[in-house]
Amino acid sequence: MMLHWSSKDLHEYCKAHGLPNNFDYVDPTKGEDNRECGLHLAH
Repeated sequence: MMLHWSSKDLHEYCKAHGLPNNFDYVDPTKGEDNRECGLHLAH
């Protein structure tokens, strides 16, 4: 259900239900733009 929500939809849901919205959350799986994790690189 929530997979197809926009940022606005999520914000409105959080606001309506008194839930926090972590706008400053950083996804640790994405890392830095100029770095690779190495899992998908061919050696």
